[in-house]
Amino acid sequence: VRAAYQRLVFLCDELPHTKDEQVGERLEAIRITTEILRDASSAGLDPDTLSEALARVTDHVENPVILGALLAVAVQSDLRPASDLPSAVAGRLTGVSLDLADRIGVLRGILHTAPLLLWHADGLLTVVDDFLCALDEADFIDLLPHLRLAFTALNPRDTDRLAAELARIHKVQTGSL
Repeated sequence: VRAAYQRLVFLCDELPHTKDEQVGERLEAIRITTEILRDASSAGLDPDTLSEALARVTDHVENPVILGALLAVAVQSDLRPASDLPSAVAGRLTGVSLDLADRIGVLRGILHTAPLLLWHADGLLTVVDDFLCALDEADFIDLLPHLRLAFTALNPRDTDRLAAELARIHKVQTGSL
C-alpha cells in the first residue's frame, strides 16, 4: 500500500502533460485519489504528501478538465478555499478560448471529481447558469454534447437537486425546465 501510494504521488508530476486521449483515464484516477485522501490517515499514510504533490502541479496544468479535477481535490483537501472554484470556472467560461469544450472543461473536471462542490462552493452554480443563459442558441447547441458529458457525473438525486435549484434561481416550477 505504501509503495502504491508513493507511486501515486510520483505520478502527479505527469498530470500537467496530459494528452487528450489520456483525460478520461486520468480524470478517473484523480477521482479515486480523493477517496484515498479521505482514508489516507487511517491507512497510516501521510495525506499531506499527496496533497502537496497535487498542489505543486495544479498551477502548471493546461488541460481544463484535469485542472478542474485538481482544483476540486485541492478544495476538498483544504489546500484552497471553495471560493476559488467560482472564479476559476468563470475565468475559463468567459475566457478567450474559442473552443467551447475547453471552456466547459474545468466544470467537467470538478463535477467528475467532486460533484457536491456544485452546491458547496458558493456561487459556482450561479456562474455556470449565467454563462449558459448568455449563450446564443447556436453556441448552446454546439456545447450541448460537452455539457451532457460534464453533467453525467451527477447521480439521479443530484440531477433532481440541480433542477430544483435552477428552478428556484429562475423562479419557475421544476417541471417547466
